[in-house]
Amino acid sequence: NLVAGVAVADTMIYVVGADASTPAGGRSLLAFDGADPLWRADGTDVLAGSPVVAGGVVFVGDSRADGLDVRAYDAAGCGEAPSCAPLKVVDNGPGTGTTFGMSVTFGTLFVSQPAPGNRLIAYALPPAG
Repeated sequence: NLVAGVAVADTMIYVVGADASTPAGGRSLLAFDGADPLWRADGTDVLAGSPVVAGGVVFVGDSRADGLDVRAYDAAGCGEAPSCAPLKVVDNGPGTGTTFGMSVTFGTLFVSQPAPGNRLIAYALPPAG
């Protein structure tokens, strides 16, 4: 059971990794309140790196065959669904590799993307509320 990254916000723990329910070869975003599992999101490709939590949203990278995405999920989950759908998927364009970093500050999500070009991308986030 592979763990690729972890983020903590209040009592919530968000893990990018794999468990027995994760599709073969993939990774999931798993949300826990302490030790209790609350919700999950199974990536269509390979969720990558550590999640970032800001403004009630969990951001996680997704490495597809033809590029890289950032997926945004409601930090509170999606109720009783077996796997939560993203609120939004942002296409970062072509890229390779399965690791890239993200950070949020002053209402901006910064994404460090590996080859080609080793880019830093900034996305303005909508105001909370």
